[in-house]
Amino acid sequence: MLSLRESLNETDKVIIEALARRMQLSESIAKVKQKENMTVFQANRWEEVLKTLLANAERKGLNKDFIKEIYEIIHQESIKIQNITIKKSRE
Repeated sequence: MLSLRESLNETDKVIIEALARRMQLSESIAKVKQKENMTVFQANRWEEVLKTLLANAERKGLNKDFIKEIYEIIHQESIKIQNITIKKSRE
């Protein structure tokens, strides 16, 4: 049982590290979008990303509604970070 808990703890650590990296990338993307005069939210890109994620989730046997909910939250945080990054660069 302990090794299973340790494995879960390690997996959670990897998830947190991946989320931190993703948010760092969001900051970098914001700078590019600002330089290229692009809007933060790119609807076509989001639809493409979500479609790919849901297909990957299905292949892995994951509940697509669960993955969609998680990634909608991640995407909203990414948008928030991009908006903050752009606002800070204008100050």
